[in-house]
Amino acid sequence: MGRTPLHALTWSKEQRLYELHTQDRLEQRFQPTDDATWQSWLREVTSFAFHSPAGSLNVYLERRPRGGAYWYAYQTKEGRTRKRYLGRTETLSLAHLEQTALSLRRKPQPPQPLDQGMLVLSGRLAPPRLPAALVEREPLLSALDGALATPLTLLSAPAGFGKTTLLSIWVRRHGAQVAWLSLDELDNSPTRFWVALIAALRRCGGYAPSFGETAVALLESPQPPPIPTILVALLQELEGRSAPPAPIVLIVDDYQVIEDPAIQQGMSFFLEHLPTSVHLILARWTWREMVEVLSWCSIGNRSERSLTVTP
Repeated sequence: MGRTPLHALTWSKEQRLYELHTQDRLEQRFQPTDDATWQSWLREVTSFAFHSPAGSLNVYLERRPRGGAYWYAYQTKEGRTRKRYLGRTETLSLAHLEQTALSLRRKPQPPQPLDQGMLVLSGRLAPPRLPAALVEREPLLSALDGALATPLTLLSAPAGFGKTTLLSIWVRRHGAQVAWLSLDELDNSPTRFWVALIAALRRCGGYAPSFGETAVALLESPQPPPIPTILVALLQELEGRSAPPAPIVLIVDDYQVIEDPAIQQGMSFFLEHLPTSVHLILARWTWREMVEVLSWCSIGNRSERSLTVTP
């Protein structure tokens, strides 16, 4: 969070519009429906205070290490600061700011544990047992070491070519802390997918058993907020891990079962904001599917690493 904003946007009950003050000097007025004027001003600033009947916020434009700039809202109350994702400049409206200020005024619900129905995941949260006789393909294992240098690795080959076995050998040999998730068709819904992914991270040695409680509570609430808002809470916990002893590698196997666009969009947001100490491997793609994933992954053309397994 940056310094105290220079600009203050305040609702005028008498004028029924927002007044912009810079160092206590009235600079401009915004009608709530005048999106063009609002967007023109918003593109010229990086922070402002927002005061509305729904509540007050400090709003900052934050640039991510891997590219992109996004607005975030902060509200401090009773010594506790809460943060909300607002989105890109072109999608940020005055109405959205009002809704965010109102939501942050509400008392947060206490974190909830993982849903009991997710306990069946335990068999999918670890690499499968390796066969007694296997061929360790050294060139491919060495290529997989590159996963620690990039945020995303795509592991591609048809079914039966040994992708899961290759990853299991690599996990056994490597010093990185690994979170493993094998997907099935039931994971093709946003709530189940993200709860399963959090469950995988909880099994990783770098995180506490209570990791992701806030995100899980939001996912399982009667009226969950947008997925990016939930993922901000999860990403903040990922970034908050102090002095990591080793990188975290999150391996998601059988990703081809995921068809829900909401999950794909959430993964794009997740990847774009992923901390530098966390690396993601998506396995079991064909080349056609790899082209599709790069179309929704905005970091794909800059920093992905792709690997094709051959017999």
